[in-house]
Amino acid sequence: MLRAIELSIQSAKTKGGPFGCVIVKDNKIIAEGFNQVTSNNDPTAHAEIVAIRNACKNQKDFFLKGCDLYSTCEPCPMCLSAIYWAHIDNIFYANTRLDAKNIDFDDSFIYSEINKVIENRKIKMHQMHRDEALEALKAAYKKADDKNLPVWKKKFTEIRYDAKTLAEFKAKVGKPIWDEWVAANKDQFDAQAVLDVILNFKYSNIK
Repeated sequence: MLRAIELSIQSAKTKGGPFGCVIVKDNKIIAEGFNQVTSNNDPTAHAEIVAIRNACKNQKDFFLKGCDLYSTCEPCPMCLSAIYWAHIDNIFYANTRLDAKNIDFDDSFIYSEINKVIENRKIKMHQMHRDEALEALKAAYKKADDKNLPVWKKKFTEIRYDAKTLAEFKAKVGKPIWDEWVAANKDQFDAQAVLDVILNFKYSNIK
């Protein structure tokens, strides 16, 4: 955290915002970032986003499991979303949202917008051409060897559909991904094997 604070002070004294961030894996800093919104004219260049980009580049992976993020301030909604997408394990922060608000870095409005139904948000959203856009999603789902797909989707085609393997898979990816996988592959495997896993009749101690 002290290194993140150092970065934030350096940034505040130059052209950046007063925020710094480091990402740690195995007790070593693998990436750093500081706010570059004004210096780069990039509204997405928050310290956490910059650090995540650098970490993914350094690790050659878009999943940062096993990593911890240290930020000098509680993450804004955009950064928090990025942290979740990166699958970072823990967030450590120093200043709070209120501390940031007190110097006019106020993201409370964005937090409130997220909870509103689409029709009530300040920036109007208009859906269009859904049927045409769905073609890309269908193509992406079928292209199991696409390097941009999550690792768990690439492994779908490698799974043997016996109860033990399915149980291990379910334990590894978690319930939301498991439910999606079952729905997408329900016609391809032994229904009894899946039932064994769902009802925990077997292999209940697999971690």
